[in-house]
Amino acid sequence: VLNDPALVTVDAEDGQVAWTVLYANLVKMLSRLHPACYGNSVWVCSPTTIPELLQLTIRVQNAGGTDFVGGSHVQVLSQDGKGNYTMLGRPALFTEKLPSLGTAGDVLLADFSQYSIGLRKDVSVEKSSHLGFLSDTSYYRCLMRADGQGRWSKPMTPKSGDSLSWCVVLAGRS
Repeated sequence: VLNDPALVTVDAEDGQVAWTVLYANLVKMLSRLHPACYGNSVWVCSPTTIPELLQLTIRVQNAGGTDFVGGSHVQVLSQDGKGNYTMLGRPALFTEKLPSLGTAGDVLLADFSQYSIGLRKDVSVEKSSHLGFLSDTSYYRCLMRADGQGRWSKPMTPKSGDSLSWCVVLAGRS
């Protein structure tokens, strides 16, 4: 997904401190997701982003916009009683497969119904009792060759506004 031709990258905010995630970053990411993809979208984040997501605040500037004079906590990441997370109303998943905090792609918003997976070879299941002969056990392995890609060849550009896509990432901030 991070190499998809339709991937949209949302830039960091002007003056954003390195290795941070801001509320404005997430709002802009959501605004770049194609509206048809909202219902199936999920946030996928590196576990290293959790401290930032749990401590998000909206900073308030003075009337001249020159200094920050206050702020308030914004609960963006929440958990239900079953251990499932949501962020801005969409499910949130965490995986070590994404880059660490501050690296491009550490926060991803995507509609995986727009991603196709193709099997290059039939799935095969093999059994071996040789390794477990002494303990009277059997071992199994499953072999599969597959590849995947997004269904879009490029982001969609509306008549007015920024380009939209099924997959949106946050740019690097280091």
